[in-house]
Amino acid sequence: MKSITFQFYITIAVALAGCKKIEPPVTETNTDEQEVILRLMMPQNNKLSTYAIDSVDQNTIYTLDVLAFRIADDGKEIYAYRKRGILLRPNPGATEVNFYANLLKSDDNYRFVLIANAATQLQEVLNKLAPNTLKETLMSSLTYTITNRWNNNSSTNFTPLPMWGESNIIHGINTNTQGFNVSMLRSLAAIDVSVSARNFIMTAVRVYNHPTKGRVAPLAANYDAVNRKVTKPSIPPDAGLLPKPDFYNTNSENAVKNEIFLFERDASATGESNATALLIKGKYNGSNTETYYRIDLTDDNGKPMPLLRNHRYSIDITTVHAPGFADETQAWNSRPVGMTASVTQWNEVTIADTNVPPQYYLKVSITQAEVNGLRGELIFDVSTNAPDITLNLPIWLNILGRNELGDKITYKLKIDENPSATKLRNGKINVIVGRITRVINIEQGGRPVDLGNDYNFYVFAKNISSTGSGIPAWYALANVENGLVSALDASLTQKPGEPYASSCVAKLGQGARLPTFAELEQLMPVGNSNRDIVNAALSANGADPMPYEYPQGGVVPFYLSSSADSHGSLFRLIDYDGTRLAYAKNSNMGNYVARCVISKENQYNETP
Repeated sequence: MKSITFQFYITIAVALAGCKKIEPPVTETNTDEQEVILRLMMPQNNKLSTYAIDSVDQNTIYTLDVLAFRIADDGKEIYAYRKRGILLRPNPGATEVNFYANLLKSDDNYRFVLIANAATQLQEVLNKLAPNTLKETLMSSLTYTITNRWNNNSSTNFTPLPMWGESNIIHGINTNTQGFNVSMLRSLAAIDVSVSARNFIMTAVRVYNHPTKGRVAPLAANYDAVNRKVTKPSIPPDAGLLPKPDFYNTNSENAVKNEIFLFERDASATGESNATALLIKGKYNGSNTETYYRIDLTDDNGKPMPLLRNHRYSIDITTVHAPGFADETQAWNSRPVGMTASVTQWNEVTIADTNVPPQYYLKVSITQAEVNGLRGELIFDVSTNAPDITLNLPIWLNILGRNELGDKITYKLKIDENPSATKLRNGKINVIVGRITRVINIEQGGRPVDLGNDYNFYVFAKNISSTGSGIPAWYALANVENGLVSALDASLTQKPGEPYASSCVAKLGQGARLPTFAELEQLMPVGNSNRDIVNAALSANGADPMPYEYPQGGVVPFYLSSSADSHGSLFRLIDYDGTRLAYAKNSNMGNYVARCVISKENQYNETP
């Protein structure tokens, strides 16, 4: 009964106590013992959070066991005894938590191993321990087993995470031994999932092949003591897998954070049936139907990643191209399609009182942007665990707004109008966190021309062509999936994902498109005198005219529209001399050109 009361006291003290100093309980220390302060350097996530369990919960210590290993003359570390750690000063959320333990006085050299939140598992090992057991023998026997996903329902209903740490070699314990530092590592990895894509609502996440067992301490060969991190997984030989544990439901921020905790696992090839990977359930593009997508743990180069203890894996769903699979099993057994996600990992290193710098990560949702020459807006996301971010912007970009949710910050920038109708301008957005810099390259097209109130669109200054696109010109310029047959206007059947490189939108920025046939007729009206009026207006605004006479030997252009015939296999166009025509969408004549336009409704209206 006494031990139960003690554990309850530790829980309340570490998780809930404020800043008031609590003196150590009055105890009688034996003359052969020395009271030693244990300064536990706790793993840090560097960000406050409001999810199922927060960073304070993840560092909660219910029990702390101190294992003493005597260093023999040959360097071997031999188990000597076990002591309980007693909380000295609660400090929730701090980088340091102080305990004390009554260690046996000795002139020998010792290493002390600290085990948090695994007292039951440790006792089972000690009950079977042979005399003079080596440290690695004991540590390899100390494992933690689960039968379902980790219990972390809320801050009042969760199982504390097991942790491990060990001291440097301590040269004797005597009255001069005041204390020492120990960096603690959580024995599990954490996975967070968030959504940057604005056309997708994630409703749940399932982890397939959830490891059922893990070592509380890593293999000595897999631990980098200088940088306080592991380099490889340390996996018990009898570790099993939970094929399909329960789903994790998303929160109000379209994310699952501080809920998924997994034991270590080796990297698995993408698409393997026994890989530890995620199944995402959600709704695409406003649909009420839930479909499924698979996400494997890979880096930016597609290389599979292992699950490492004390590391956090931040998965950001950046793009969703199409609905997923209707059947969960089919989604799992298929290679990942329809969704693009980035996976970033970092070690949640202890930073207090050490020479190890904080390990920040930094990701941006875009690396380049092509925008039209009008005033406009640019929205992008920055994901980081750092407390501060610096943005360096070109003078023609200004911050309109900033919204922060957890590790993700959404920026909205105002883009000034390009003063030139024909010249591109380029700039760089430098996103800086500590020593890390990410660059977003931005290119702004020339300012399109306003021909007056009778035109519901702006027209760009120069023609573009589909030279070298490798697909029929109309599909390339209109940015419609090659081979699609539809009577709808091309603006309603745009290719998903990255646009064709030769399309209006790729070359001239968001909103740029082929003109409809009616708009093309406004630019190329019947009658030379009417054409002269339009061409004069184009020239006056710095744009190239669309002449109806060409010098001998010149290229005779056919101007394309976004409009199709009633059958959908033909598109409508106008010859340089004004002839109205309809050609097959899959034809590929070398003199097809586009004079791209942009709707006036796409112009940015500055807020007063």
